[in-house]
Amino acid sequence: MIKELIVVEGKNDAEVVRRAFPQADIMITHGWGVSQSQILALQTAN
Repeated sequence: MIKELIVVEGKNDAEVVRRAFPQADIMITHGWGVSQSQILALQTAN
């Protein structure tokens, strides 16, 4: 079991991770860097 949040660039990357680790929590950055709202979400993720 993976307890960490996995950050990926795009939806294709997320799909590959989901197939390998169906229970994993994934955040997609969409390849344009990390937005302020994504930084906040990462800071508050448990």
